[in-house]
Amino acid sequence: MIVVIANILGLINALLVIYIASIKEKNKILKYQIVQTSFGGACDLLLGGIPSVITNILTIIRNVLVTKNKFNKLYMWLFIILCSILVIFCNKLGIIGYIPLANFIFYTVFIDTKSNIIFKYVFIISMITWLIYDFLIRAYTSSIFDLFTVIIAVITLIKMKKEKKWIGIWLIMDYYC
Repeated sequence: MIVVIANILGLINALLVIYIASIKEKNKILKYQIVQTSFGGACDLLLGGIPSVITNILTIIRNVLVTKNKFNKLYMWLFIILCSILVIFCNKLGIIGYIPLANFIFYTVFIDTKSNIIFKYVFIISMITWLIYDFLIRAYTSSIFDLFTVIIAVITLIKMKKEKKWIGIWLIMDYYC
């Protein structure tokens, strides 16, 4: 029964993530992720994914700080160190339990990018990571929707690139500017 309830929460999480995948602006994505991450964290908690619960709680706090323009390099390192310590201490899933940590670190490092296109790449890579993790902890509903989310995010990225007429070097330049 717990797996069923978890997968219902995972479904709500997944529907929100699919909507988020179609959003082009970073700040809007982060605001919706605050709500969405709550459902994902509850799902993972019921399925024993304590490392992802930790990363979800820190993700909510991090996203609030970013949307209020209070996130800086000091916070970035504090969040990475805190998350690393907590996940290492609480992980009971073996190597699977480190997937949310790796994802959290990756997302946190790139969250400050000014480019919506680069942020969309970060979002896609992050979602692929969650797809793998959700499948491995038996959050099957979330896994299916993670796949749909990746597809929608890639379609949105293609549209964004067409709107900006992006090619090769401009992507790199936008990251550093």
